[in-house]
Amino acid sequence: MTIREIETSECLRAPLAQDLHAHPRPAATDELPARSAATDPRLEKLRAYRNALYVAGKFTDRKGRSHSLWPSGITEPAGDYLRTMVVAEAPTRSLEIGLGLGMSALFLAEAHLELGDDASSVGSHTVIEPCPQIFSWAGIDNLEQAGVLSLVNFIHDDSSRALPRLLDLHARSPFDIAYVDGSHLFDGVFVDIFYTLRLVRPGGLIILDDLWMPAVRSALSFFAANLNLELMYPDPLGPGRRFIWFRVPEKLPHREWDHFAPFSEDHIPWPPAQAG
Repeated sequence: MTIREIETSECLRAPLAQDLHAHPRPAATDELPARSAATDPRLEKLRAYRNALYVAGKFTDRKGRSHSLWPSGITEPAGDYLRTMVVAEAPTRSLEIGLGLGMSALFLAEAHLELGDDASSVGSHTVIEPCPQIFSWAGIDNLEQAGVLSLVNFIHDDSSRALPRLLDLHARSPFDIAYVDGSHLFDGVFVDIFYTLRLVRPGGLIILDDLWMPAVRSALSFFAANLNLELMYPDPLGPGRRFIWFRVPEKLPHREWDHFAPFSEDHIPWPPAQAG
């Protein structure tokens, strides 16, 4: 996969990837294939590459420059917890908003390889990232070096444009799970939640990162208050405390034309141990 380097001023105007419709989710009546018990040979390469990055605490970009993994990269314990959550859900198709250094994507790719069969096929994981060059193309380079770039459909655009286009492409919800870690502005998080609720199948999982940020909690609190979402804290005292997740309802609730429930970041406790 080759993606040309472009100027920052162009980074939000790239077209939507053309192969997103190549792997539609099976219909509800279709029988899903059995998961493979065999170990995917790509797992060893991915784990060795990622472990080396964490040991070094840095990566070298395509121009030979060294960059720290911190603070942008997810910690190894948190990434491994994320992988565990995803494996437990056994998705066939997943969506990630925000690539950055690609460390979270490596854990999500590992989950797909562990699941095998359709979950580990070409394009099983879709990633949206508007400006990969801000991170010196590390996200794409790390996926390539780890040997898992073929798993990824990469959308080089802002999620506020890419997500509604994805919705237009599919007659039904194409994803089983979504991981939201893109814009950390209130309006950006709001848009990402609004569309992932429509792009992830009913009963599917939406995971938000960086729960400690007020903008993330504020945006999520609107949907929790107005759509009666049941929020879950998967690991309030451990490395997964940065995550919060909820399941997509079978049907979004009907609301009167003037319905509005007040919302606030204070409705979602931080630290999550305070959730009781």
